[in-house]
Amino acid sequence: MLRRRRPKYSVAVDYVEWLSSLPWAKATADNLDLTRASTCSRPTTTD
Repeated sequence: MLRRRRPKYSVAVDYVEWLSSLPWAKATADNLDLTRASTCSRPTTTD
């Protein structure tokens, strides 16, 4: 158990508050187009 005076306590509380604020019930459709993903992830060259 973390004590309230420890620096890690506030970090842990902030993290738990941030996690609980995420929209857990909201979902999006998956896009599993690997060809598109590979073109998006390639670095662009400006030769």
